[in-house]
Amino acid sequence: MSAYAWPFLVARGRRLGYRTLLAPGFLIAAGEHGVLDDTVVPDTREDRATVVETETPSGRRISIVHATHIVTAEDVADPGTPPAERAPRDTHSRPLQLIYGFVYVGGGAAPPGPDDLRICREASLSAYRRFLADEEAFRVEAGHGFALRSHGDVTEPEEMTPSSMPGIDTTETATNTKRPSRAGVAILLIGAVTLISVVVLAMTRLTTPEPTIPCPTPSVVAASQTPSPKQPTAAKSDVKPKKSCTPQPPGEKPQSR
Repeated sequence: MSAYAWPFLVARGRRLGYRTLLAPGFLIAAGEHGVLDDTVVPDTREDRATVVETETPSGRRISIVHATHIVTAEDVADPGTPPAERAPRDTHSRPLQLIYGFVYVGGGAAPPGPDDLRICREASLSAYRRFLADEEAFRVEAGHGFALRSHGDVTEPEEMTPSSMPGIDTTETATNTKRPSRAGVAILLIGAVTLISVVVLAMTRLTTPEPTIPCPTPSVVAASQTPSPKQPTAAKSDVKPKKSCTPQPPGEKPQSR
């Protein structure tokens, strides 16, 4: 059975210090990818492989095969564009270097072959270019698993999460979860304010009492003591006087008299 490994990268940028930029998915899912940064150190010889065995905080035994690579202008140039005249450096004018390699579960492996390191170096350079584009916003990425070309008694890891298995890209799903856009947040806020306004207006209409309409005040005509000689005395009216109107509070029945 083929042994599987996962590429990793520890490097510093132009402004930020050393940190893990690429790691196996199962270490990222467990929050244990920091063990890579804590274990590996730069080598004085470029692209020479070193094997280190260690344990994760949860007790998983892993082997880390790593090498050091000095970053060149060609390494960070975008595909199809000419490289810069000089190699990139940090803010202290120091050359940038990568500590790259692969991780597998278990121990007792033989030194890796050149093809294994080449696969990891290419994956590391691709992630490193994305890191340099925006160092502060970059988040650790999960690398593709691959079958080792040369290995000792390394066995295929068991009971791994789907994000850690070879051929499954978790860069966008597990590690680079998109944040909600500002436009989306603004739309949600506007919708919430509109809904609250409609509810408040409806409650105001339901709870506001109807205005009381006052009864009309009958006009009183004062009868003169002595009828005018030019006007005949008014005949007695057969119309019965109307009952007085007493305003009733809303919701109450009128009282009988």
